[in-house]
Amino acid sequence: MKNRFFNKKSWGKRVLLALFLFFLFSKTILAFPGALELVEKKDQYNIYSYLQVLEDPEGNLDLEGVLSPGLQEQFQPHGNRTPSYSYTDSAYWFRWEITDLTSQQHWFLEVEYPLLHDVRFFFPTETGEYEMKKAGSLLPFDQRPLENRNFVFPLPEIPPGKTITLYLRTETEFAHIVPLTIWEQNSFYSRSSLEHLFQGAYLGMLLIVALYTLFIFFFSRDMRFLFYTMYILCIAFFHLSLNGLSFQFFWPQAPDWANRSVMFFSFGGNIFLLLFATKILNLKKNFPGLNTFFLGIAGFSLLMLPFSLFLPYTLAMQLNIATIFAGSVTLIAGVYRTWEKKYRPAVFLFWAWVFLVGGIFLLMGRSFGILPHGFLTFSGIQIGSALEIVFLSLSLVAHSNFLKKEKEQAQELARRDDLTGLFNRRALFSIGQKQVEIARLQNYCLSVVMVDIDNFKEVNDNFGHEAGDNVLRVFAEKLRHKVRATDCVARYGGDEFCILLPLTNSGEAQERIEELREDLGQDGVFREGDYDFQLTASFGISALQGEKTFQELISRADSALYTAKKEGGNRAVILSREL
Repeated sequence: MKNRFFNKKSWGKRVLLALFLFFLFSKTILAFPGALELVEKKDQYNIYSYLQVLEDPEGNLDLEGVLSPGLQEQFQPHGNRTPSYSYTDSAYWFRWEITDLTSQQHWFLEVEYPLLHDVRFFFPTETGEYEMKKAGSLLPFDQRPLENRNFVFPLPEIPPGKTITLYLRTETEFAHIVPLTIWEQNSFYSRSSLEHLFQGAYLGMLLIVALYTLFIFFFSRDMRFLFYTMYILCIAFFHLSLNGLSFQFFWPQAPDWANRSVMFFSFGGNIFLLLFATKILNLKKNFPGLNTFFLGIAGFSLLMLPFSLFLPYTLAMQLNIATIFAGSVTLIAGVYRTWEKKYRPAVFLFWAWVFLVGGIFLLMGRSFGILPHGFLTFSGIQIGSALEIVFLSLSLVAHSNFLKKEKEQAQELARRDDLTGLFNRRALFSIGQKQVEIARLQNYCLSVVMVDIDNFKEVNDNFGHEAGDNVLRVFAEKLRHKVRATDCVARYGGDEFCILLPLTNSGEAQERIEELREDLGQDGVFREGDYDFQLTASFGISALQGEKTFQELISRADSALYTAKKEGGNRAVILSREL
């Protein structure tokens, strides 16, 4: 017996028989799911496992035809997932049985997808005839059975213990998704209040950020802030349309526009996000070719704005998805290229892109039937866009800081001498005048030293201007290292330099300059080829003695320098005001 039971041929037959019976048994169970029983102390029901579905490819069946015996037999068990059929021209009929075992409780059927164009709910009356309640996004809002952003139908009163059969027909040119829930009335209103609170907080955050950046734009006229503001507004209205709030509060009597606004604001968001990114990433300067590509996609999105108002819904939405995908790929390319240059705003743009694309993929996965309908796939795009806004704000701050730093660097370069890196004459007079004012106000000492390289003309005449420039750089470096951090060294012009010595009287200034002159004599040899040039300098010193302007003080130092040069050079001369 044992050998016969484990015989290979009989074993294979038994496996096949077991699999056949399993699938037959499973099919039988799914085909006859039984009635959904509504009981006390339970506030909501998932009805998917009780559903049976019939596809209507032509979309021309009515209830009378569906109730015919031939079509009743064609209903198929649905399963446990949310009905999702991607983009299709078919209409779908759903059938399920329900038994109310509660006492005087009221129930709602909620279809939680505001973009279904046509939703019809059929329920039996006391006479056994079926009554229809109609809703859908193509109807004015006030024609809905219950005023709600989703489609909500009150269930009929069911005699205790009696079982009735309900039908639902849906049709749309958007992604065909039919999330169904049966709610106890009070629980439904409590949940709706929480949802409105969440949506209000989300939209309030977007509005605050938009108003703040718009306020900054009016004062700065910086287009980055305008593009960012417009992007936030487009995203806000896109979500208002996607979650049904725009149908309820903004344009309840314009259903066609309410439906098309989903595509319109999505194209608009793509435009302003790409324009914002070109500014933040500075693509026009850094990557002109990529900048052109960005503007090309933004231009196509701009072209699609009017077309989204009359193209078929499905075609407009598919073009919208393709454009968003192209914009996302282009955006990450721009982020990658600028990130290579260690450009900090690109880091924040990258994370903004991650959250945006993550939300889009969840929404598209649900729309195409790849992912099940649920909180994450439905609200993921909203959560992702909220996080995206945060990181876009950070990128805006980082870019503003970058521009500020770049401006400061440019201003600093404008104050510097190109050859020596010291302050130039313009910066010297600006700093000098402030030092004079501070010294007069606080009764501080202040000294100014004019410096001129001795015999500098010989270097230019004998070795050329390049050698002369080298001498100037070497001399400037020596001056820079011999002064205090609080002192200011500047190139006055040609081979003349100026040293500003705050908190230093004439005697202290002369002492320090003598030390500097001696140091130059010890290590101030400049070598050019076989020729050694002894680097010496003449110094003219003046101390503040009531002068009101820096020009007066430096003129006296210049006169002292002239005296030092006249006396043979390589010396320091102090010139007081009385002289």
